[in-house]
Amino acid sequence: MAEGTSYDEYIARMHDINDYVKETQKKTRTLEKSVRASKSAASTYASTIRKLKNDHEKTSKEMVALQVLVNDYRNQNEYLAQTVEIKDAEIAEKTELIKKSIRN
Repeated sequence: MAEGTSYDEYIARMHDINDYVKETQKKTRTLEKSVRASKSAASTYASTIRKLKNDHEKTSKEMVALQVLVNDYRNQNEYLAQTVEIKDAEIAEKTELIKKSIRN
């Protein structure tokens, strides 16, 4: 049952990604200020920055959606694990009853 990434690794990765997103936002703001100050090629830079901002926003929304999905899968996994434990207990109990009835 040790497949995939552990929840702690997932959380650490999400923190790393969030830090990266914050750094990217900071760099984007710096670029925007630089473009405003620059006269040459300002419209080209501004257009590129707008596109990057839109891409960044889209990616951020996708990341949030993926986090929700991971949490849903984690909850489903916990529910399924509990269900398996209950079924295992029922099987063990019924097996024991069958053994007792065979002995008698």
